[in-house]
Amino acid sequence: MSSGYSNEPLMHFILFIFLLLSLQSVQAEPLRLVPGEERYAVGRYLSVWEDPSNQRDIHEVQAHLDRFVHLDADKLTRGTSQSAWWLLLPLRHELPRGAEWLLSVDFSTLDHLDVWQLHGDGRVEQLFAGGDRRPFHERLIRHSSFLVPLTLQPGEESTLLIRAQTIGSLVVPVRILSKNAFIEDQESERLLLGGLWGGLLFLMLYNLLLYLNVRDQAYLYYCAYIFTFVLCTTHMAGIGFHYLWPDWIWFQSGGLAVLFMLSGMAANHFTRLLLELKTRHPLLDRILWAYLVLCGVSVALFPLLPYALTLSIVTSVILTMAVFMLASGLVSFIEGYPPARYYFLAWVTLFVALGIFALEMLGFTEGSYLSKWALQIGAGTEALLFAIAMSDRINLIKQQALEAREKVVEQEKLLRSAQEQANRELEARVEQRTRELARVAEDLARVNEKLDRLNQLDELTQVYNRRAFNQRSVQLLMQCQRERKPLSVLLLDVDHFKQVNDRYGHLAGDECLRRMATLIRERVTRPQDFVARFGGEEFVVVLFDTHLDGARHVAERIRSEVQQLQVQWETTLIPLTTSIGLCSAIPDELTGIEQYTAAADQALYEAKESGRNRVVVATVRPTLRHAEKRHHPAPAC
Repeated sequence: MSSGYSNEPLMHFILFIFLLLSLQSVQAEPLRLVPGEERYAVGRYLSVWEDPSNQRDIHEVQAHLDRFVHLDADKLTRGTSQSAWWLLLPLRHELPRGAEWLLSVDFSTLDHLDVWQLHGDGRVEQLFAGGDRRPFHERLIRHSSFLVPLTLQPGEESTLLIRAQTIGSLVVPVRILSKNAFIEDQESERLLLGGLWGGLLFLMLYNLLLYLNVRDQAYLYYCAYIFTFVLCTTHMAGIGFHYLWPDWIWFQSGGLAVLFMLSGMAANHFTRLLLELKTRHPLLDRILWAYLVLCGVSVALFPLLPYALTLSIVTSVILTMAVFMLASGLVSFIEGYPPARYYFLAWVTLFVALGIFALEMLGFTEGSYLSKWALQIGAGTEALLFAIAMSDRINLIKQQALEAREKVVEQEKLLRSAQEQANRELEARVEQRTRELARVAEDLARVNEKLDRLNQLDELTQVYNRRAFNQRSVQLLMQCQRERKPLSVLLLDVDHFKQVNDRYGHLAGDECLRRMATLIRERVTRPQDFVARFGGEEFVVVLFDTHLDGARHVAERIRSEVQQLQVQWETTLIPLTTSIGLCSAIPDELTGIEQYTAAADQALYEAKESGRNRVVVATVRPTLRHAEKRHHPAPAC
């Protein structure tokens, strides 16, 4: 007993020392800014306090600093919270005078963000008062993130107090970094975002052009989905508030919900058209149609609802609708529908990206580029896979057209066989087959109508026809206008072609035209140059980025080789010559392809009048700029 009693003071002393060390370990450790370090993740130095009343001011909070608790996380994340949250960060500045430092809060949708600095001498200085409920031009540094310049003296110990409040999801990622480090980080982020958004907009414009050609509404809703999704991501990143709507506070604070709804509606329409749900899966089509109505009603009611309720509606509607769209893709993929392969993979990619982004927002990841910009990367990958899925759909349409054509041929064989063995007992069956054939022929006619738009070759000469010339020449003309490059047009006519037809027959004339087209096509070899049959015995050659000298050389070579060409027809050799009119110029904004052809046609007329079998260059027209090189000032057309 005496031994135990004698050890009791020692045990109390050891317990006291242990408690003292424990209390010391939980005290807020100041963040030391030391030479050689330019970036600081301050999560483990932060303490936090919740103000449910939203009424506390800086003086009340300063009087109750003992209520702050250690955050123990990389960032403050509290989901949807109506409270004001205060963060406390002690600093010790151990850098030489003149160092420039920034406090960064990289979450652009905070409604209110205020920062104070408590100096060691008792002074309280407000450094920042901002948020997306204030006009963008009021920010100290005009940037999509919240940036606060820090005034620090060498050897000074001070404390930062940060107040954050928002009616949406509350995420406060705090970093302290030097000005040089911030500039370096911005270069990488801007390059990444520029590449992603530029790629998305390129896909949108490309598919918009496809829509204008094929008039398939799936392309139109694909473009609408990309456009609205880009607006959503620019809104979330603060880029939109910075560059697109800096004075629209109402849109910055409440427009994200509307943008997400519009994006979901465009994706819904795109899904129903791409997967042909109306005919292949009517039940899924009706479910998605009901979601469209729900989205439209929700958007109409948003101005009347609290924003927190609006966010809950958007989250629940968009996520459940996305699950049904994913299920539609999965069912179609299992059935072997070709476009569903990449469609399903696109949604899986986006869901994975959303998961990574959610982990970043909840503080489970360390803020890498992959996690921070996962949503944008996932959206870009999804858009690319959607484009591949639509190309599969086009291939499927072509395959169906081929199968329909083969089915028509087979039906015709059956019809002829039935007619040869026709009798009264088979008349009813023949009539039934005829009705089926009529339906198939109607389907084939619709498919052929689409395929005819793709048919650009002249049937006789196998060079481009007049319609193809009109399309391709306008494209080259616009490119020359943009790039300030010359465009040359050669108009060729077979000399005395009527005499060839009268003397040797029209079949011989057709053979001459075929040989003539082959010769010209073999002399026009650059990818962007092309040959077309302009009409009758006339051909037109369009040469991109070709000055007058080069165009005249091509024309003279063709004329010379045509003169040497002798077409074998039965036992007779038919000699040929050609007259060529040439127009070469750099087009301006008012120039049309008709002016080129009119000028070349006039030059062709002069070539025929002056004896044929020659090349004549047209004179310059007022709306065409000179296409000669500087050391050749002669007129081009």
